[in-house]
Amino acid sequence: MHGAHIKSVKDPGPLNPTGKLLLVKQFGLYAGLGLLAIAFGIAFATDNKALFWQNYTIDVFYFLGFACFGVVLTAMHYAANMTWSTTVRRISEGFSSFLLIGGLMVFPLIFLGAEYVYDWAADHELHHHFDKAKQAFISKPGFAIVTVVFIGFMVFFANKLIHGISIKQDSNGDAGLSKKAIAWGVAFFMPFAYLFTLFVVELIMAVNSAWFSTMFGAYCFIGIFLSGFALLAIFTSHAVESGHLKEAVKSHHLKDLGTWQMGFSAFMMYIGFSQFMLIWYANLPAETAYFIARMSNGWENIFLLLPTLKWVIPFIFLMPWKYRSNPKAFKVIGTCVLLGQWLDLYWMVMPGGTEGPAFNGLEVLMFLGFAMIFGWSVLNFYSKHSMLAHKDPKLITSVNGQHL
Repeated sequence: MHGAHIKSVKDPGPLNPTGKLLLVKQFGLYAGLGLLAIAFGIAFATDNKALFWQNYTIDVFYFLGFACFGVVLTAMHYAANMTWSTTVRRISEGFSSFLLIGGLMVFPLIFLGAEYVYDWAADHELHHHFDKAKQAFISKPGFAIVTVVFIGFMVFFANKLIHGISIKQDSNGDAGLSKKAIAWGVAFFMPFAYLFTLFVVELIMAVNSAWFSTMFGAYCFIGIFLSGFALLAIFTSHAVESGHLKEAVKSHHLKDLGTWQMGFSAFMMYIGFSQFMLIWYANLPAETAYFIARMSNGWENIFLLLPTLKWVIPFIFLMPWKYRSNPKAFKVIGTCVLLGQWLDLYWMVMPGGTEGPAFNGLEVLMFLGFAMIFGWSVLNFYSKHSMLAHKDPKLITSVNGQHL
């Protein structure tokens, strides 16, 4: 138990964006699409089509990862009957609002840009050498079907768990909804594990279709989970500092967020090292070619930077309790993790079609474009729904820290 016992928490209501947030809410979608259109025009005018579509692949998965995280954390909250996350759950639920938009944005990549990103789409002879099952799976129709099924699955559970239970409970206060949500949360994870793995194989791993890793799905999932917690910590810190969730989110909630980040940074390193070590030890040409291409021509610099940003910094600096509940520390550490996640995707996608890392304005334009669209969708969610699950039966317990 932490501090004085609190018996009630006032509903903070929906977010009322002001200043820059208001601009993002009002014009974010148009600004984002405009920036992507400008990047598209520059890429095609300068014959940088491959660079455009490679960055498109990186950014669409990067922001879809946050949307998936929002659904996963909600499902985990209910399935594990968690209490600590009650006060911060609504913030992560807002991330899921990008799901449908992000899912639809995959289709231009499939039908317009696949030849510029995936070797199987650019080299038809290579595709003919696949067996029949792989030809059907690693193909534009297969990619489209996997995307429809995965995004449809995620949207269904987002509507069921977030809109049908969490937000509905705000209006009727029915405690029975939380009990019903346990079964839905449990039912979510097994299909998610399979569908998410298939999706990341199609979207990211198939950039080099001859390469495979049975740990790739887990590595990508831990990446979005770590970066999702980093973004959640940043958003929560801002909500506390602005006073919007100051009454509900206490220091022990921030410590919990920091602990999850620190733990998953170690798990991220463990999975990444395990994948690399097993491939290095087996020394099979079909597997080692992937890492050889990413450990030469300048890519080795990013390879060495990744564990620093995604493991060393969050693990070491979140170890002390004083930093693990410090909003300013969260913003700095979270930014490092988010940068590391983007560079990780860049490192996975770009060497498939370029000789060495060469950043230019397209990366910035496209990232800002996707960020504006993501920000617009999330702020729309926050401006329509309360920022706190204020009628959740575990709210007071969570605020008082009695779950520890």
